Amino acid sequence: MRHIVFMVAVIVITSFTSGLVEAQTLIGPPETIIGFLDVSSDHENYDAITYVSSNGIVSGYSDSTFRPENAIQRDQFTKILIETHFSDEEIASCTTSPFPDVSSDDVFVNYICLAEQESIVSGYSNGLYNSKNTITLGEASKILANSYGLTADGSIGPDGDVFKPFLEALSPKSVVPVSLSYISEKVTRAEIVEMIYRLEESVANLPTKTHASLKSYEDSKLFGLAGIESASAMLISPPGESYLSVSGMLPSPCYAVEGYDVVRDGFVYTVTLHISADIDTVCIQVLQPYEYTIPLNAYALQEGAYQILINESELFVEVGTLGEV
Repeated sequence: MRHIVFMVAVIVITSFTSGLVEAQTLIGPPETIIGFLDVSSDHENYDAITYVSSNGIVSGYSDSTFRPENAIQRDQFTKILIETHFSDEEIASCTTSPFPDVSSDDVFVNYICLAEQESIVSGYSNGLYNSKNTITLGEASKILANSYGLTADGSIGPDGDVFKPFLEALSPKSVVPVSLSYISEKVTRAEIVEMIYRLEESVANLPTKTHASLKSYEDSKLFGLAGIESASAMLISPPGESYLSVSGMLPSPCYAVEGYDVVRDGFVYTVTLHISADIDTVCIQVLQPYEYTIPLNAYALQEGAYQILINESELFVEVGTLGEV
């Protein structure tokens, strides 16, 4: 059946090569639009997204999308928390970059400066901040607990479990949503605002995950990245379904797809497909074929060429023609 009222974009993979490029996330204007194109009233994080939007804590993108499935970067998360707790004047007054990889003209330098000054964030052991790294649950828990004054300065967990005090501090407030399974899992924009919403509004009666359950799951698994041998993609302006389908070989029958991260930035989709196996399971070492389909957010789709980065491979695609590799 032909849909003549919706733009249809079929993506063809024209080449498939090794390599990654860094995608810069678009930052929209400070709008307070609640009716995002890609957030329906039945979205599991609708209340949280509505709260942070209407209170000016988090804005959407300039194309009126929220992109709830996007993994969130360290600089973006820092900005959100600083704007939650500090005035415009306080933010503007902090101008010196505390990290060598954050330049003085970086659009996030004021937020990173103030966050470091207030001991909300710190750099990595090499002295860098790595602003564009997507943030894990463990990292988010530390920044959240510090910014809301729930842990003492210098808190650190035992036996290398560095995020234990922060996750335990958040636990009584039911901060961590059940959509997250382990401490090193990447956190999405929707999950971040869900946690902020629960802290700001003291919503402590919702299902949550504890440090013990997150750590237990993580310790029971071997994690890795899926090998990609073939892929095809389609973008259809909603209500059509857009997706990326991939296939390849898993290291053994004990492995399965654990989940995926997506960052949409303009004409680039950066996708990471994770696999895992139970650490105590004895398994024959024979390759196991797999297929997996990942939904893609195609709201506010524009005409033009799109690029999809999947694990360590790169797909160049063109709108308007059909094909696959």
